[in-house]
Amino acid sequence: MTYPLRLANGIGMHCQAPAAIRDEMACASFAADPWHVLQTNPNVEPRVLDGVLSAGFRAYFPQRLVRRRRYGRVEEVICALFPTYLLVAFNAATAPWGALLRLRDAKRFLGPQGAPAALREGEVERLMAMGRESDGVFDDAAPPFERGQQLRVMGGPFAAVPAICEWSTADRVGLLMSMFGRTFPVEMGRADVEKF
Repeated sequence: MTYPLRLANGIGMHCQAPAAIRDEMACASFAADPWHVLQTNPNVEPRVLDGVLSAGFRAYFPQRLVRRRRYGRVEEVICALFPTYLLVAFNAATAPWGALLRLRDAKRFLGPQGAPAALREGEVERLMAMGRESDGVFDDAAPPFERGQQLRVMGGPFAAVPAICEWSTADRVGLLMSMFGRTFPVEMGRADVEKF
């Protein structure tokens, strides 16, 4: 199963969907295969990933969602979490991993003298589980609060004042606060507020 993604460099790619990766991880035939790190040339990870998958190996390309402001608008772009690195699962004693080094733009495996060194067991699986359920992409933005939700300011002069969420975005929150028998609006950073 594949899904399309738009990368920061503008090229499209296809990557194995996280659900499919998790299904494969449950198969006994893959249970013993450790993960290794394959280094690539810059900005060609999707092409190398396609070659690795075509060669019959399991691979994972961790990505993250980046929000940037351009021309007054917020733009969302998917970028590599670890630029120039792919994660590939195989048994180094039996798999023909040397063929992966002959792929165009594949450079080397991380390990002593170019030989693949296995990552710790469960490390990549934990990384996969931290991505979004829908597509596996890492999204650092906290979900916005709901309107009417009771919130608490974490510090400063408003720390003890009751607050109700009026509106919320990924980085700002509009609050209605009650003080001295009066209700007034306050806007502050998303990181300064938490659920009550």
